[in-house]
Amino acid sequence: MAKSEGEVRPANDEMVLGYRDGYDLAVPEPSGNRTASYRHGFMVGRGDKTGGLEGTAFQSLSRAADAAMAEDDARAGGSPAIHAVPRYGLVKAAK
Repeated sequence: MAKSEGEVRPANDEMVLGYRDGYDLAVPEPSGNRTASYRHGFMVGRGDKTGGLEGTAFQSLSRAADAAMAEDDARAGGSPAIHAVPRYGLVKAAK
């Protein structure tokens, strides 16, 4: 999925799942069988939980997220294979 300059690509389902798992300290580090998006989300979730990302610029995390999703897109034949959700924002649960 192409994006214009300055546009933030939404996180995908795998990235959100990785974030949720990373935030849970009982969940072990992901292995290489996980998508790059999942591994990135896990790293951000774990960093948020432990404070390990303090001082990391949003732009740096955003570029890393874009690279992870591009890697997954390439594996899927060039088209986004995973549904998108807003990146780094809270999604309200339906009541």
